[in-house]
Amino acid sequence: MVKISQLLGAIEKFAPKRYAEDWDNVGLQFGHLDTEISGILFALDLRDEVIDEAIERGYNVIVTHHPVIFKAMKNIVSSNPTSARILRCIENSIAVLSFHTNLDSCVGGLCDYLFVRLFGYPEKPVVPIKDAPARFFTRTKPRHDSIMDEHVQFTIADELSHGSDVMMQPGCGRVGKLREPMLFGEMCNLVKEFRNNVSETAAKANPMRVIGDQQRVIEKVAIITGSGGSMLSKVNRHGVDAFITGDITYHVAQQCEDEGICLIDAGHFITETVYMRFFSSFIGFKFPEIRKGISALIHTPFDVYE
Repeated sequence: MVKISQLLGAIEKFAPKRYAEDWDNVGLQFGHLDTEISGILFALDLRDEVIDEAIERGYNVIVTHHPVIFKAMKNIVSSNPTSARILRCIENSIAVLSFHTNLDSCVGGLCDYLFVRLFGYPEKPVVPIKDAPARFFTRTKPRHDSIMDEHVQFTIADELSHGSDVMMQPGCGRVGKLREPMLFGEMCNLVKEFRNNVSETAAKANPMRVIGDQQRVIEKVAIITGSGGSMLSKVNRHGVDAFITGDITYHVAQQCEDEGICLIDAGHFITETVYMRFFSSFIGFKFPEIRKGISALIHTPFDVYE
């Protein structure tokens, strides 16, 4: 059986820990490196319902996007919700691994996946990682383009191997020109369709917010998954017409309006929860013998009061 140490080794080659932001905490959150993996459950966050699923399915590894241990913890006690989940996992011999900004930034990672599903291949990162080598990637499954198809897979290589390969440097976000210009209103409809395809429940609970003239022609776009408002000044340097991200604050929205950038706040949850599908496929390709599943939990803290 595959051990956690082997799984971490394969992921390190794909999404090295050094690609993570300084404030992030990625990798094995708790557990034993020599544990043999009975199954992996993929989830955005470690929630009580996710632990229930893992126990019911007999999986002893949970992989999350958001780190479980994010801020310093002085103790682990059952009265604290996060600590209680950690204790419950340990009591049930479940290890937890988290891959966050390193998975966002790597070649063929979350930012590439989202950009490819919406628009085709990107051209470069918003902010490249210093001294990180460029790699080649190509979409190998499926070859047709459809935002409705979640099963996008990439082939990653250090050298050019196919004429269709795209060279990309690791880094935060992605920037690219559209294959054909589109009106901002058309782009909004495209992202709306994508959101509903990911989860109508989450899309309804987190309404999409936009800024900009619906008739404006968009030729160049930037995408940062999760929360990218703090990166607006760096996005601006690329001369984009539109910016897609989540968690936009009032003042960042004002800045976009003042600077004439069309903005789509597609939501933190929506732009990140899609990681589960492509990362599960990646692990399945590397280790076909591992049982794996995607959590059925669609949990966002928000609801809409009407």
